[in-house]
Order: sequence, then structure tokens, then C-alpha cells
Amino acid sequence: MPGIASSATAVLIGQVAARTQNIRVGSGGIMLPNHPPLIVAEQFGTLDALYPGRIDLGLGRAPGSDPLTSRALKRDDMRAERFPEEVAELQQLLGPDSGRRVQAYPGSNSQVDIWLLGSSL
Repeated sequence: MPGIASSATAVLIGQVAARTQNIRVGSGGIMLPNHPPLIVAEQFGTLDALYPGRIDLGLGRAPGSDPLTSRALKRDDMRAERFPEEVAELQQLLGPDSGRRVQAYPGSNSQVDIWLLGSSL
């Protein structure tokens, strides 16, 4: 939406966190079908490394866009159906390093709290 600055959520969170010292800052809802879990883990892991204990990650399962924008994102229309698996993958990427072949740096061992939007399963 043109009137809402929300396209680069992680960038905006970083700007708010940089200008505050105590408040928690987070996303109202990263639509996970539009973003690979590894990218989300790296972005929010970086934010947590810069602002420890102050970053929240809200997730949603809706595509969140019109068909033209979906094509521009090169999004797989079936990803919304894999939401539970992608949330689990994201939790693993942000969790303790357990010898996974794919790692999120600096996402592993982060303190990012994950929240799900109320309409998500």
C-alpha cells in the first residue's frame, strides 16, 4: 500500500531500534509465503545481534499481495499451504546450532521471539 512504509520491514525495525534503547521492536507480520525462511532468519538474527533481546518476529501465512505482485516476487502459490513446515524451519534456523547443513548467520542461537498472526494456523 502506498501510504504504509512496510516493504522493507527488517530495515524499518532496525531504524526504530537504533533510535530507542529499551522498547521491543518487531514486525506486525512477515508474510512467510513471500520470504524464504533462511532470509528471514538471517535478517532477524542480525537485528537480534545488534539489539539483543529487543526484537520480535511476527509471522503470517497470507500471500499478502495481488497476482501481479506475486509474480514479481516469483512466489510459489503453494507456499502458503506449507506454512507450518516453514515456521518449523525458521525456528530451527533461529535456534541452537545442531549441526545443520544450512546455517543462518547470525541467526543461530538468537533471542528472537516468534509470534503468529491470529488468522494463521
